[in-house]
Amino acid sequence: MKITSILSSVLTVVLIQSAAAQDGATPEQILKHQGHYYRLAEGGQWQEAKTHAQQAYTLGQSVYSANSAEQATLAEQLGHALVQLGDVNGITPLNEALSIYTQTFGSDSEKLITVLMDIGTAQALMGKFEQAEDDFNRSFDLAKDVFGRDSTMLAKLNMQAGSAFAGQSQFQTASEYFTDAYKIYDGMYGPFSGKTGQAAFQLAEMDRMTGNARGMAANLKKTVATFNDPTTPSNEFERTVHRKLIEAYHAIGKPKRATQHVIALASAAPATQGGEPELVVRPLLAMDANDRNTLPEGYVRVSYDIDSEGFVRNAKLLDYEGGRKLVDSAMKALDGYRYIPASQNGQPVGTSGLETMITFKNDG
Repeated sequence: MKITSILSSVLTVVLIQSAAAQDGATPEQILKHQGHYYRLAEGGQWQEAKTHAQQAYTLGQSVYSANSAEQATLAEQLGHALVQLGDVNGITPLNEALSIYTQTFGSDSEKLITVLMDIGTAQALMGKFEQAEDDFNRSFDLAKDVFGRDSTMLAKLNMQAGSAFAGQSQFQTASEYFTDAYKIYDGMYGPFSGKTGQAAFQLAEMDRMTGNARGMAANLKKTVATFNDPTTPSNEFERTVHRKLIEAYHAIGKPKRATQHVIALASAAPATQGGEPELVVRPLLAMDANDRNTLPEGYVRVSYDIDSEGFVRNAKLLDYEGGRKLVDSAMKALDGYRYIPASQNGQPVGTSGLETMITFKNDG
């Protein structure tokens, strides 16, 4: 979701003091809410984490002085939770935290690094991309001074900036940040590190979003190389990467290169007797623009087999309605289908006698 403006007022829940904050608020109460915040944030439960951050912030207004480092921390936590939820109102407590940190610790303090990243993310949410880049660059400069030019922290910050821009469909800018992160991780840990693989995967996602199937395949190949066993996916992320690589190889007209990934997915499936194949590549129907506007509606029903590498074999026309052009289009599309074959005792096996009906609707 792209947000182009920010509400002029701060969240009501932040401005209005609760009864507890006005009467008997204590540091212990604040610490209790912070404990809940840390636990929930660790689990990615940002809605609940935000609630505790708001309560801690409101209590802090009664317990701490307005310009104290303690209150700045509470403001940063509230702002961070709001930004994680895509709420641009987070920029208000974040700017408060930035101002206090700067006054208290100086403009070159390590304290500013994370709050600047969150402010940059909020700017991106509002579509203020130049301001976002400025905030990210300020954070990067501080990280270079504190941690070094090729530090893990700098790579992590680049990943965060890339995600912020990717979330607003700014894929080219996001790719630049992910590329910088990849270079740092590759230089520090080598091409087979999990961190390097994660950066490569994000680059592949940017390639996918911009229609660069060749780049997508190259980056996914780098990602697979970081797995403990590239031939046997062991978790959902690894299975997802193998599936996407199959799609990418088909998109660039190299279906044979996808075979090892098809077999890897089939071999990793639980041993089964008579399991169903899974369709992973389904090409668009082969029709030109004129056909789409003039062909009648109809259907084509076919039977076919799937071999142990997931290719469609022995396609046979059963019946159709709407004309031979529909048959030609359906058969051509079916030839490009790719399945993860069924497996028996961990080995991929072919399946015979499948049927499908491909329908055609004229959308005008």
